[in-house]
Amino acid sequence: MASKNTKNLSKFEPQSIPLLALPFVSFAERKRLPRLAAIYFVLNVEGMVLYVGQSINLALRWAAHHRATKLSEHQATRIAWLVMEDAALLDDVETACLAYFKPICNSRTHPIKKGVQGPSRMPRGPYKKMLVRIPPDILEALEEETTSSDRSVNGELVHVLRAWADQRRQAPRRVYIPATATATP
Repeated sequence: MASKNTKNLSKFEPQSIPLLALPFVSFAERKRLPRLAAIYFVLNVEGMVLYVGQSINLALRWAAHHRATKLSEHQATRIAWLVMEDAALLDDVETACLAYFKPICNSRTHPIKKGVQGPSRMPRGPYKKMLVRIPPDILEALEEETTSSDRSVNGELVHVLRAWADQRRQAPRRVYIPATATATP
């Protein structure tokens, strides 16, 4: 199913992005990233795209990126970004960039359901994007769980919420029966 924004991208060509001319910070100085909506590219010293991502707040996204360690291991040297004035286009532009650049650090598979392999990203499908503020202790617990489950923090949160929803659906419904007056014979 095509996105409603596809018509806005009819002239978008990822190969025309001047990666080395985009604004950037060194990977080591990623805390200096701006707070803006963007498609970002992590490059190595040869200019090879290691990772492509999107964010409505680049600085916040990189405050604790789940792939920072992996990217360091691949000798990431810079994070460049393409500013997106229309955040509604982020998904479509990112998808086009992923298809064109085929970055090696984006490709990872893990079981979504037992025995089923799938992409590391959540399917775009019927999901609704939300900004959720998570207390630090809960976030820490989610991050710990992701190391053993091979899911992202987002994937783990969806997994926990699905389990909770399934449990609620299977739980017997409680019916409130008001106390009645005692009948006298």
